[in-house]
Amino acid sequence: MSMEPNSRFSGRTTDVIGIVTAVVLGAAATYFLVTSRSNKIDALTEEQQILTERLTHLNELASVFARGEQALSILPQDLDELDRWLPAELDVQAFYEDLTDKASADELSIARIVPGEELAKEAYVELPVQFEGMAKFDRFHAFLFALTNGERLVKLDRLSIDVGDGHGLIDIDMVVKIYAANQEKTVDGL
Repeated sequence: MSMEPNSRFSGRTTDVIGIVTAVVLGAAATYFLVTSRSNKIDALTEEQQILTERLTHLNELASVFARGEQALSILPQDLDELDRWLPAELDVQAFYEDLTDKASADELSIARIVPGEELAKEAYVELPVQFEGMAKFDRFHAFLFALTNGERLVKLDRLSIDVGDGHGLIDIDMVVKIYAANQEKTVDGL
C-alpha cells in the first residue's frame, strides 16, 4: 500500500514532466518558427527595398531614354533646317540674285555689291559682302528684315546710314556675312 501514494506521485511527476517538456518544446518550436519567419521577413523587406531602389533607378533611366528618343526624333527636322540655313556651298551667285530680288521688291537702288574674302572657320565658311545703295528708310527696314529672315543664314556685320539727297532717301553702306558648311572639316559626311 505504500506504493500506491508513490505511484500516484510518480504518475503525476511524469505527467508534469511531460507537460513541462511539451510546453518547453512548444515554446522552443514557436520561438524558432517565429524567429526564422521574422528573419525571413527582415531579409525579404531588405530585398524589397533594394528592388524598389533599382526600380526607381530604372524608371529614371527610362525617363532619360524617353527624352533622348524625343530629341532624336526631331533631329532629322533640325538637320533639314540646318542644311537650309547653312548650305554645303556658299553659292554667291544665288545670294546676289536673292539680294537684288529683295532690293528690287523693296525699292532699293543698289550702287554696288562687293564680296570680301572667304574665311574658313572650324565648321563653316563665311563670306562678307559689302552692299551700298539708297532707299527710303521704311523700305530699307523691310529689305533688311527680309534679308536676315530668309532661307539662309545671313548676319548683319556692319551698318552705316547717312542722310541722302534730301528727298527722304538714305545712303546705306553695310556688310553682311553669308555662311556655308566647311566641307573640309566635316566628319563622316555630317
